[in-house]
Amino acid sequence: VGQFANEVTTPGCLIVKLLKSTNVNTSIPLWKLMMKNVYSLNTYQLSSEDFRLNILYKGEDGGIAKGYFTDVAEDIKGIALIKLLGMDKLTRQMENSPDGLYDFIDNAATEGGTMQSSTGRIYLPLVEPFGKDLRKVMASDPTAAEKYAFDSLYTLTKVLAQQYPDKNKFYLEGSFKSTLGSVFSLGMTSIAENSVVVTAGGITLQENVDYTVDYNMGTVRITNESYLRSGTPINISVESQNMFSQKKTFFGLNAEYQFSKDFVAGFTVLNLRERPTMGTLKVNFGEEPINNTIWGMNLSYQKNSRWITKILNYLPFYSSTTDSRIKFDGEFANFVPGHSNYIGRGKKAELYVDDFEAAKTTYDLRSVLMWRLASTPQGQTQRNMFPEGVIGSGLAYGYNRAFLSWHIVDPIFHNNKESHNFSNDAIDNEARSQMYSRQIKVVEVFPNRQVLASAGEDPYLSVLDLAFYPNERGPYNYDALPSFYSSGLNKDGTLSNPKSRWAGIMRKLDVTDFESSNIEYIEFWMMDPFLDSGVHSGGKFYINLGDISEDVLRDGKKMYEHGLPANGSDDGTEYTIWGRVPINQSIVNAFDNSLSSRRHQDVGYDGLYDSLERIYFDNYLNTIRGILDTTVFSRFYNDPSGDNYHYFRGSDYDNIKLSILDRYKLFNQPDGNSPTDNDQSESYSTQATTTPNMEDINNDNTMSEDERYYQYEMELSPATMNIGENNITDIQESTVTLANGKVQQVKWYQFKVPVRSPDLVVGDLSGFSSIRFMRMFLKGFDKPVVLRFASLELVRGDWRTYSNDLREEGGYPSNISGETQFVVSTLSVEENSRRTPIPYKMPTGTVREKTLVGQQEKDINEQTLTLKVVNLSDGDARAVYKNTTFDFRRFGNLRCYVHAEKVDELDDLNKNDLKFFIRLG
Repeated sequence: VGQFANEVTTPGCLIVKLLKSTNVNTSIPLWKLMMKNVYSLNTYQLSSEDFRLNILYKGEDGGIAKGYFTDVAEDIKGIALIKLLGMDKLTRQMENSPDGLYDFIDNAATEGGTMQSSTGRIYLPLVEPFGKDLRKVMASDPTAAEKYAFDSLYTLTKVLAQQYPDKNKFYLEGSFKSTLGSVFSLGMTSIAENSVVVTAGGITLQENVDYTVDYNMGTVRITNESYLRSGTPINISVESQNMFSQKKTFFGLNAEYQFSKDFVAGFTVLNLRERPTMGTLKVNFGEEPINNTIWGMNLSYQKNSRWITKILNYLPFYSSTTDSRIKFDGEFANFVPGHSNYIGRGKKAELYVDDFEAAKTTYDLRSVLMWRLASTPQGQTQRNMFPEGVIGSGLAYGYNRAFLSWHIVDPIFHNNKESHNFSNDAIDNEARSQMYSRQIKVVEVFPNRQVLASAGEDPYLSVLDLAFYPNERGPYNYDALPSFYSSGLNKDGTLSNPKSRWAGIMRKLDVTDFESSNIEYIEFWMMDPFLDSGVHSGGKFYINLGDISEDVLRDGKKMYEHGLPANGSDDGTEYTIWGRVPINQSIVNAFDNSLSSRRHQDVGYDGLYDSLERIYFDNYLNTIRGILDTTVFSRFYNDPSGDNYHYFRGSDYDNIKLSILDRYKLFNQPDGNSPTDNDQSESYSTQATTTPNMEDINNDNTMSEDERYYQYEMELSPATMNIGENNITDIQESTVTLANGKVQQVKWYQFKVPVRSPDLVVGDLSGFSSIRFMRMFLKGFDKPVVLRFASLELVRGDWRTYSNDLREEGGYPSNISGETQFVVSTLSVEENSRRTPIPYKMPTGTVREKTLVGQQEKDINEQTLTLKVVNLSDGDARAVYKNTTFDFRRFGNLRCYVHAEKVDELDDLNKNDLKFFIRLG
């Protein structure tokens, strides 16, 4: 049951059947009904003229693709695969006789159709042509059928089926004509103008007459349809201006010397050399820069000869009075292959099969604006984790929700100068020195990472902080008396039994197909959460990946603030156990244009402003009135739902000099987090966001209620923060000087959570092809804790773990264990140079490339520091000034200047002479 388009008004909904869900599960019966014999040619309006399609099998025989099988039974040996699989039964005239061509039968909707020309799709006439149907036609040779049948193609997803290279050897090959295929992609963007050449049948076409080029998108559109209709082959060439492409130099010399009018000798030399434009030393195999030379010599000799004519005249059948001519032409050429000096001198060259620069690609998850208040995890009642997660629990669904703040500390709090209307007196150095709100330098976590502050790089990290308060109630928690679901409230308003409480956040994921993207790890660097004095028993940190309910206040209704009436009435709304929800379909994701309407719409997930909350939850207030102290009750009474917002700055905060951590406590609350200029009491904007809160975090106009996810569990306690436990792979220890001058030892932990090794699977979930949401939550803590993430990333790699057995037939020692683990991961100098017990070191002979960033040249002083160059080569140089040696590297034709770190050691050098330099890296 769902709502579609704005013409449908609740409750008059359309009732539909779900044909394909967002979760790809190959184990359910629906998977067998999906058409897996359809292939798209990515074009439209196919023409049957000159259409060719063939099926090839690329076996082990030299890797040569063949259109038939050879090592099979005689009745199927040598038969074309398109005929064997029933794709060649008719002639072009539709006569019942195979002609060696794929049968082009348009309109696949009819019985026997093999094509859909309008959409450019091929419909193979068998359900599983390379699986069970191939076995049927090869029934006379079961051994060969077992060898060639690619059953995994139909029982697994495409990415998983590709993990069987011994079966994945079928190819579709052919050619076609298409009337709407007038746009061609060049495979690159930001192309230099006038670098595209288009020819048709050898004739060069004119730009903006016969074709147009979109240089930004990298596409060519043929506008002269006569070339398309004629079928003339169209060739498009482009000169790449990529800064990382190889620069080519070609020169030649031809010299000739005429010794006489009859004798000429010549010499020719041609040279073609390449070098990377950036002068990098890392060159992949097959892309090596060449330095090839061809040289040769030529001779030409000619001379008139009377005596040859005389000799020929002795022949009875020949007579001549003309002088004979002797002519000799000779040429010699020699090809001298070579390579650029950038990859080695002489015959020795170094190439990379893979330089592993892209072995690790990350997706940053630290953006505060992407995270939302998490829904209560479901499906874990058997583990006594979330008893309130069962359907029908009512308001108890939020009874155990504790308080969680997530934020990135604004740099304004650490700026020693007054700016942005913020007084420096509001935050002192003691507050700036608090371990869980202080600024963190890049080199504290990544000591080998170079930061160029002069080039605009921020020397401080953007740290995502999760501050969890297990004894404080979270928003929409109406827990009062002890019950089956919870332990109730204490007199001071705190939550009883904080270890049973939880809090979390969730977000959508932009990369949802983990299988094709090969996302392998959730990786993050976390600061030691137990640096403060006192005994802390710790707790557990959980991560969920998969389908997660967007129904934060579970009632089956989609709540969106901008759907509430702008005048504050109940028109177009209905009431649930949690408050008000709109019943009209949301069209635009924005508040009403009227400024006065904001206070009626920006009210949080319950749809109630404070005065309505006091009326709607009157029973709850009466219950806690008898539990809480009078002063505590007044706080609950002012905000019954506990969802009121406060900006992290404010005059009230400044007056009491509130700590940085406490300033962010109410920053994530949804009620009033989008005030207009008329509603703000400060001279600066106090908005957290301009978009309404709604129970649709991926903006697909549908509220997902599914709970199918993988769960990853990490125990955070002082005793378990060790390498090898809880997915901890590295520990970085640093000594930092705080703003108050004190020195503190800090530990940072690197976690690598393997995505394909979850600790728990909840719901009917198969594979990782549809991971739409991520949820993080904490549980089991009895004291407040702050998790600081210097990085929080999804990590993908170019290399995949081969999951099948590599062993061939034969005997093996009996002591081979089947529990061997093979892990593909990455290490780097920046992150793991101090790793224990084995620190990562650069492999012997490898060169760490550096990137030129922010080079600036300022002519400050005419005086120049002169260095005596003692050794100079393409790769590196050393320069000496008196007794001090400076090392630097030369990149191509770039001039490099030396930066002296210890100027005081240069006795008579004027320090003003060392004012400008270019630092590499």
